[in-house]
Amino acid sequence: MLLRDQPPRPPIRGLETLIGQCTPPEVKQLTESDIKDSQARLSLPKPYGRESIKPLLTPDEDVEKGIPVTAYDADGERFEMKLKLWANRKVYVLTSGWKPFAKAHGLRHHEDFVTIWVFRKLDTGNLCVAITSRRLPVYWALKRSRPPAIQ
Repeated sequence: MLLRDQPPRPPIRGLETLIGQCTPPEVKQLTESDIKDSQARLSLPKPYGRESIKPLLTPDEDVEKGIPVTAYDADGERFEMKLKLWANRKVYVLTSGWKPFAKAHGLRHHEDFVTIWVFRKLDTGNLCVAITSRRLPVYWALKRSRPPAIQ
């Protein structure tokens, strides 16, 4: 399956009947800052936040202060995180539990690509996140026009 050929809803065992309103999948190549211990956050692409996440939010959810979310991995394991909007940069980020998630899955920058879905859980109405990952033999950021020079 190609990275762009992701299912429209998260393929998480046990959640199939509990996923309500859901964003389309977003694939992101992990950057060094997504994995760096000192930063401990996953930044989400600006257009995804603006066009897909923002419409899911309710008026009483203050994303600038942070919204608690349960993140699920491909096996249905739960990780408690916070979804925040960094207002100065207009970037949505997953914080708090992102670092334990990344460590538990041995994620690496450039080589790992995560697919993210944000959804409302039908039984609680809570905002949740599903995250799956895939490793590819890539050692530089794909958005660059060519690989960096080897020194």
